[in-house]
Amino acid sequence: MLLLNKIIGYCCRVEDVFACMAQWGEKTVRCIGLARSEVRIGFMNLVYNVRRFCAIRRVAES
Repeated sequence: MLLLNKIIGYCCRVEDVFACMAQWGEKTVRCIGLARSEVRIGFMNLVYNVRRFCAIRRVAES
């Protein structure tokens, strides 16, 4: 049961990332070319990580 709870926790965290990114933009990346779409997804990941870092840091300070 403990292992199942751990797996469920990981799944929820991964789903939160994708839900947040889908909420920011479209569910599909509308770019011409694979390189542009990879860069766009990379920037979305970077923005998510920076926002998450700021939120964690804000909680740690308080």
